[in-house]
Amino acid sequence: LSSSNPNLQNIPIKTEWGKKIRRAFVPPRRGDVFLSIDYSQIELRMLAHFSQDPALVEAYKNGIDIHAISAAKIFRKPVEEVNSAERSVGKTVNFGIIYGISAHGLSQDLGVPRNQSQEYINSFFESFPKVNEFFEGVVNNAKETGEVVTLLGRVRKIEDINSSKFQARSAAERMAKNTRLQGSAADLVKKAMIDTCDYIKQNGYKAKLVVQIHDELIFSMPESEMASLAPELKRIMENCVTLNIPLVCDMAAGPNLTDLIDM
Repeated sequence: LSSSNPNLQNIPIKTEWGKKIRRAFVPPRRGDVFLSIDYSQIELRMLAHFSQDPALVEAYKNGIDIHAISAAKIFRKPVEEVNSAERSVGKTVNFGIIYGISAHGLSQDLGVPRNQSQEYINSFFESFPKVNEFFEGVVNNAKETGEVVTLLGRVRKIEDINSSKFQARSAAERMAKNTRLQGSAADLVKKAMIDTCDYIKQNGYKAKLVVQIHDELIFSMPESEMASLAPELKRIMENCVTLNIPLVCDMAAGPNLTDLIDM
């Protein structure tokens, strides 16, 4: 889902001005507090689920830091020796792979030469070979059927997947890959919105779901409902679909969108 006037999905967050702006967003009902429940690494978890790559699946089943694992593979060292700068590279590569980033794009993001960024990408696919097989399968299926189907069965037509023009075909291939992952993540978030709202209504709570921002749901509720309702909403979100790896949500609460404290 998207929003405009204002675009609530692009509220600044990292700068001081951003924090001041976010403090202006307060619960719509006097006396309420915000509860934020945010899916952790939803697209990467979808990638692990669909690709069945053993290293990715094992990492998520055992709660191991996937960015550190990627960095360890890229820099060819044990996970415990990965430093924060190397982990940051691993994180950038991980999310770049999801969005179909090129070596040129990754080199700009990381500030490294293009040949080095290409080595990072190659290292990722060598370390997680099932991921490449998964992406190739998505593209090949799209070429045969002209469409991509998400986790919960939504269909997206991919018009230029067999185009004779390289640029159009490449863009269509990226769209096919992105749709399978990000479209499935969107399915999950929408299912979470439905299931949490149903639970609130069926159990007579005053809480309301007020906004969805990417992989995050923000609820407004009386503080008296927080202790009993927050854990249930988190449980619902983590179990609204069944994957072969666990879904994990982070929770935070507070009086506005800046001053949220982790729970």
